[in-house]
Amino acid sequence: MAMFSSTIINSLFRASRSAVKYSSSNLIRRPYWPSLKLHYSIQVENRVQDKLISVTWDDGKTTNYPHIFLRDNCRCSSCFDPQTQQRSISNAVYHNYANATIKTARVDDKNDKLYLEWIDDGEHTTSNFELDWLKAHRSITYDDIEVNPVTKQLWGSEMKNNLPQFDYNKILNDDSELHRWVRCMLKVGISLLVGLPEDIGQVKKFVNRVAYLRKTCYGSTFKIHTDKGDDLTTIAYKNGGLAMHTDLVYYESVPGVISDYLQ
Repeated sequence: MAMFSSTIINSLFRASRSAVKYSSSNLIRRPYWPSLKLHYSIQVENRVQDKLISVTWDDGKTTNYPHIFLRDNCRCSSCFDPQTQQRSISNAVYHNYANATIKTARVDDKNDKLYLEWIDDGEHTTSNFELDWLKAHRSITYDDIEVNPVTKQLWGSEMKNNLPQFDYNKILNDDSELHRWVRCMLKVGISLLVGLPEDIGQVKKFVNRVAYLRKTCYGSTFKIHTDKGDDLTTIAYKNGGLAMHTDLVYYESVPGVISDYLQ
């Protein structure tokens, strides 16, 4: 038996663009390197009450940038180090931009930068952003998700003799077959692999093809065998049947996927 995280399974179907979170302390950023500047025909609206800058791009899509996000990502030399491409955090106490408010917003004559003026921000009165940087950091919406959603299939009596089956070697050697298996696990949550060699180590080999093994108190992999002794500590070691179930839910970190090799 072996366990690995379902987070890896979900990540294989995640849209390529990451969402930009609105919390100042939990921002997720994409790497960005200045390149050939692009020019856009856009409309900008400063929604002061909502603390949002709404940018309507030339492709017709509108992006809402929270004031706090723009303040936290200011690109000026006192806030951002161009050499390391990181924010400059020089104060002992990190800045709190919760009340950051933009007074005015405008696009320059060349249509390649957005200029902002801040309200009551001490000596830091302005910020400017290249429009190609802003477009690269557009927050994701449900309309942007490029991956087909997976509808969960509930287990019923029809599953008893109708488990989805996959060929072990095909998954190891064919990415499209691995894709089918991942999608099945997201939808159904269980599958049967056939054609495994009898050599030791096949479970580990399969798991490493998908993700990585999770450490448990039993080790990375461990054997489950039937026993008739009086000192059994788990029902899994008894020789009776086990119905379909969700296993190890009492763990603080519940396993995402459990792999069993049956002999």
